[in-house]
Amino acid sequence: IESRIRLGDPNPESNYHQIWNDDTKELEIIHTFNEFPDGFDRFGIIHIPSKKEVLLLGGYNHETGYGVDSIYKYSVRTKIWKLMDIKLPGKMHGFASLITKDERYVIMLGEYYEDTKQIIILDLMKMEFSESKVELPFVICRAIIIEDKDENNLLVHGFIRREVITKYNMHIPLSLIGTVGKYHCIEYIHILHYGGPHYKINVKRILKEEDETE
Repeated sequence: IESRIRLGDPNPESNYHQIWNDDTKELEIIHTFNEFPDGFDRFGIIHIPSKKEVLLLGGYNHETGYGVDSIYKYSVRTKIWKLMDIKLPGKMHGFASLITKDERYVIMLGEYYEDTKQIIILDLMKMEFSESKVELPFVICRAIIIEDKDENNLLVHGFIRREVITKYNMHIPLSLIGTVGKYHCIEYIHILHYGGPHYKINVKRILKEEDETE
């Protein structure tokens, strides 16, 4: 998300969305979530750059004391929030949320307050949820997804050399190989435990079930 976009404040009782105004040098409230009068937090938030949209997933409702299953979509172009028809598979809050580089999948890991090790996947193309067969090694609420560019470049160069250059004695410009590499991505999710161990896993392992159905 652009640094200009801000949801709430350190006070968990906030229920508004602010944007920085470069002219006035102040934060302006552009939307208030009136359905959460006592505020909400611990939600997942995802930025989709190509669509210029932001997804707000779940959260903790301070009025009811429970999580919510709602999904909101924000348009950076129109600056309007919209409640989506699709809902989360449960009233989720306190989970880590990530998006793959191709912007196809949103991956939600664990739920600290429900003590679960499940990994939920939202297919943004089909707008369908599924549960990965892979379980987390521990309950977490912090994770990051990182592209391994070195491994990706090595794999792409090796494949083209073996399957094209060697077999057919063709010369392939490095610029073309680099272009091919942009459409192939190796990503790892790094899972961080508070004061504990650090794990990583290839995103393809988490998405394996979805890949097999394509």
